Amino acid sequence: MQQNNPRAWSGHETLVTQRRKPRASVCQADFERGVIYTVQLNVRPHPKRTKPVQCEAVVEWSVEGNEVTRRVTIGNGGASISGTGQAVRVYVEDVSPATVPPEELEYDVSALIVPGVRATGSTPPMLQPRQSIIVVAAGATQVVPIPEDSGAVSVNASVYNTPPGPIANQEARVYHADSLSGTVYGGYDPRDVEWAPLHTSANELRLQNNSAVQQTYSVTFGIDG
Repeated sequence: MQQNNPRAWSGHETLVTQRRKPRASVCQADFERGVIYTVQLNVRPHPKRTKPVQCEAVVEWSVEGNEVTRRVTIGNGGASISGTGQAVRVYVEDVSPATVPPEELEYDVSALIVPGVRATGSTPPMLQPRQSIIVVAAGATQVVPIPEDSGAVSVNASVYNTPPGPIANQEARVYHADSLSGTVYGGYDPRDVEWAPLHTSANELRLQNNSAVQQTYSVTFGIDG
């Protein structure tokens, strides 16, 4: 970790695909006072890679020893997330999809910590589940856990039929649910909304296929920050 000046910090770490290791500390900073800072993250893939790399960052904001954790996926375009704290620690972990044969390639992850709020936009910081593509059989329901201790506040779910074909009204539904009480909150067609706010009591999604053919869902969570 390098400290460039009293108000900006940076660091980098080298990861290896398909080599599962404990998360590595890439950067940390202590601030003079608890104000808003932004963590900017970037991945520089190996030039000889033949498969995509995927990295996940854990950002821990702390005030007086109390911590708030956010988890984000670092895609090809990088990622950024804002938070308030007296200190912050950033860890990274390789979560690249497995390939056959295994392909171990090094790649660099860099982090910058700067004062201020992240640039506004329609897309929030995102967390892609380890299994983000979910196949739901005809007439079936598939459960997707909402990531704990991540700051997930919304979800984007897309769906298509396999084999390709039109999806009629009510044939694809997403529900937010509490597995402990069995309560199910609402229900909507994922094609009608880009980012749906997660119900505050929900801990899982239920992807329901009411059609006579297989459906494939893609799920991404929006993270507070």
